[in-house]
Amino acid sequence: MKRHLRSLLVVASALVILGTLSGQALAKHAGPTRSPAAVAPAGHGAVAIGQAKTADNGDTIVYITKTGKKYHADGCRSLAKSRIPIKLRDAVARGFTACSICKPPALTAGQEAAVPPTAAPPAPAARTAPAQDNGDVTVYITKTGAKYHRAGCRSLAKSSIPIKLREAVAKGYSACKLCNPPALTKK
Repeated sequence: MKRHLRSLLVVASALVILGTLSGQALAKHAGPTRSPAAVAPAGHGAVAIGQAKTADNGDTIVYITKTGKKYHADGCRSLAKSRIPIKLRDAVARGFTACSICKPPALTAGQEAAVPPTAAPPAPAARTAPAQDNGDVTVYITKTGAKYHRAGCRSLAKSSIPIKLREAVAKGYSACKLCNPPALTKK
């Protein structure tokens, strides 16, 4: 029994030594590692996340989200759910500010002066035509919920029962806040 344990110990030690030596050999032959910023060609807007950069012009593409007030560089973790491309100068003109996580490009002082001050977003145009009845639109309910949904809403994962909007509202269902389905309008 002792002899068997010694043999296992010798084999395990040999494997550890071989693994260490082969790892050193691989590192020796692999050469120096490069950061993503070093590999990217110059002049293509390559910036590693976390490094601030000034934009050469306002045509640089940055990204905004549906609900946020910040603009982001490509690859920012804040873009997981929503990612809308926009020109940097347009993002600044609409009042978006740079994300402090990904540190996207910023306009130079001269470019910022050229951007007009942000104005309040235009008010929605008043409807001149009477609202149309949308009661025949199909929405979806679940077996147990009290909300109605758009097709594809994540709340419909377990059950999805099609129903006309008019019927859903008449049965007491209210609109889902996640998918924001249409509200019932009457003529």
